[in-house]
Amino acid sequence: ITALAYQRTGSDADLCTNACYQRSDRDVLVKLKVNGETHDVELDGETPLLWVLRDHLNLTGKKYGCGIAQCGACTVNVRGKPLRSCTTSVASVSQFEITTIEGLAGT
Repeated sequence: ITALAYQRTGSDADLCTNACYQRSDRDVLVKLKVNGETHDVELDGETPLLWVLRDHLNLTGKKYGCGIAQCGACTVNVRGKPLRSCTTSVASVSQFEITTIEGLAGT
């Protein structure tokens, strides 16, 4: 699935749903462990983690801010360290535990 959502800016990014995706020959099955739960998603492995968390897993606590990993609005924890999800590909973190603000809050 090729993500078109991460090309959007501002409030348009919040409006994007799974309808923003089109199938691609680059789709791969990615297994993610987020907040203690395992999820399988089929998409382009280069899709930013932020859009996978928001659009596929409906975890909307982290936000799109700057898109260049400077503001921190998209921060998640990977292996206990802060990581900017707007510039991190989903494939690069598929082997690690990811904790979002929802996981920290226990919801």
